[in-house]
Amino acid sequence: MQHTMHAKYVILVITFKILIPASMQCHLNRETVSTKHCIPGRRFYARLDHLLALSELFSKQSFSQAYAFPWIVQITAAYMGASTLCTGTLINDRYVITSKKCCKPPLRPEHLTIALGYTEYESNVIKVSPCYIRSPVTNIILHPDYDSSNVTQENDIALLKIEPVIYTKTIYPIKLPDVTDKYKPLSKYAMEMVGYVRKNATPNKSFTTITLKPSRSNKCISDVHNKNATSNIICADITEASFMTSCSITSGMPILIEKPIAALNLSVLAGVLSSPVEVTNQCRLHGREVIAVKIVEKLSWILENTRDANYCKG
Repeated sequence: MQHTMHAKYVILVITFKILIPASMQCHLNRETVSTKHCIPGRRFYARLDHLLALSELFSKQSFSQAYAFPWIVQITAAYMGASTLCTGTLINDRYVITSKKCCKPPLRPEHLTIALGYTEYESNVIKVSPCYIRSPVTNIILHPDYDSSNVTQENDIALLKIEPVIYTKTIYPIKLPDVTDKYKPLSKYAMEMVGYVRKNATPNKSFTTITLKPSRSNKCISDVHNKNATSNIICADITEASFMTSCSITSGMPILIEKPIAALNLSVLAGVLSSPVEVTNQCRLHGREVIAVKIVEKLSWILENTRDANYCKG
């Protein structure tokens, strides 16, 4: 038994050495990625939670690898002595999409800071990627049809303009959905929510992945004032339980699906989480319902307001 466990740990060490070389540095000739031939939604590191040899040793929650999601952005708002945290998603070289709640007035661009690359917090120790950067926000574009009185919050999205970024293996854009995706049911794809969780009792922030499935309950639909709004939102149930201290899932988290295209499994931005999910019972998430803005229904608004950006051609 001891030999078996030792062998598994050897596999773990070797895997980490292969996936994250000690010499990994953000040099132009090694870590940057061409913007002319980039393929949005691809990742440069294997997901450890998908490796069966490791899943026997550790739970999936242990392998929430921030570096495997290079489009994830941490958004911090500082205003009148208070600080709030949100998650955003890089969609091209100069725009991040998030929830409008994260940046609505009285917040202005100078109150916001975004972090790209990745950060992980363990026991009050901050770990950052070699290509980690912090950047100011130069403009906030709010969806004009947002209505806070509508419980579905179907237009609860915003675009944050930032200084143009250089793509690296840990800073890379997500793939936006195709127009034809509006006719395809989400139930045919694996679906997950990714981003930062704030632990309420501490200043710590943790990166996490949360498995979802389309909601089968009528609660989400019955809450909708305008029945037509249901085509603009995603109702989903959390299927993966997490047992941490009390926590808050931040607004703006992307809901991702994976689509096989050519020889790659590309991550596609299906939705953006509207309201944060507050959990006080040991962060037990299983069965909680989330509501997100369906991105395929907002494509024209997104593309119209990001004309000055460079999108990947792949």
